[in-house]
Amino acid sequence: PYYFLLFATYFIAKNLKKQDYQLLILFIGFEALVGIFEYFTGISSVIPANRTELLTDKQHLMYYNRVFGLSSNSSVFAYKILTAILLLHYLKLNSKKFKFVLIILFGAVIVSFNRTVIVALIIFYALYYANFFKKIAVSVINNRIRRDHLVLAIVFTLIFAVIIGFFIIKFQDIYVQFTRN
Repeated sequence: PYYFLLFATYFIAKNLKKQDYQLLILFIGFEALVGIFEYFTGISSVIPANRTELLTDKQHLMYYNRVFGLSSNSSVFAYKILTAILLLHYLKLNSKKFKFVLIILFGAVIVSFNRTVIVALIIFYALYYANFFKKIAVSVINNRIRRDHLVLAIVFTLIFAVIIGFFIIKFQDIYVQFTRN
């Protein structure tokens, strides 16, 4: 029966407008807020039927403190967050409201601690910014560099260097988190 739903999904996706996607992103942003709330209150889900024991003897590992948001498990929650982040970039939504939603979504990715989504986002942003730096390199070669692009390239390079430095310094802790010790 699921194969027939693929046709319905395709038809619905082809007929959605930008406003529909924006509303979907806002709903997922609300679910992200619920997930962050769950994390800080120490419960896995606000829905009693989905609630599991969150605190374990391995509390220092984020893997065992994952939250479900309004979903049936943490994986579905994390995939919704990934979808919303990708939609934000695909639709090029740059208003302050959607930048705030993006920050909330990043927080939800951390509290859901879905390793697949984290790695997918790392790869996505590596490709996203590699394309940005390619455009800057082409403009430098053609002597048409824009000042704002150059400033952005320097800022992103510094941020990237700080992140890489953090990963090098905290490699052991990050390795323990991703491999569950």
